Amino acid sequence: MSQDDRPSDLDLGGRTSALPTRVVACNSNAVAVVEDDAVLRDVICAVLREAGLEPHGASTLPNARKLIGIIHPCAIVLDLQLGQEDAAALLDEMDREGVHVSVVLMSADVRRLRATPHRRRAVLVEKPFELDRLVDAVLAAVIS
Repeated sequence: MSQDDRPSDLDLGGRTSALPTRVVACNSNAVAVVEDDAVLRDVICAVLREAGLEPHGASTLPNARKLIGIIHPCAIVLDLQLGQEDAAALLDEMDREGVHVSVVLMSADVRRLRATPHRRRAVLVEKPFELDRLVDAVLAAVIS
C-alpha cells in the first residue's frame, strides 16, 4: 500500500468502524501518516521510510480508520485538523474501541493542540516543524 488512500475500497463486513475490535499486536515498523496535505504527507512518509519505518498514508478520517485496521501500526502521525474533519474524533473512537497506539499529534493551531484532551497520551508537534524533530518523535513513539 502506498501513500495514497487505497483502503477506501475495504469491505468492512457490516461493521461501522474499521478500527480493530480488539487489541492486535502491531506491525513493528508500520506507521500510519494521517495528513490531508498530500505534499506534506508524501514528505513525512519519505523521511520515515529513510529512517527505516514503513509509513502508510491517509488523507481522511474514514481512510485512516481503514488503514489502521489493515496495517496495525505501532504509531500514528496525525494532523489534528484534516480539512473540515476533527481528528480528535479518531482518538475518541480509538479510546472507545480499546485501540492503544502511540500517537504523534501535529497542528499549526498551538492553543488547540495544547488544549486537546488527548495531549497526555500523544507527543505534540507544532507546525511548522523540523523534519528531524518529527522523525525523532515518531521513532520514540514506535519504541514506547
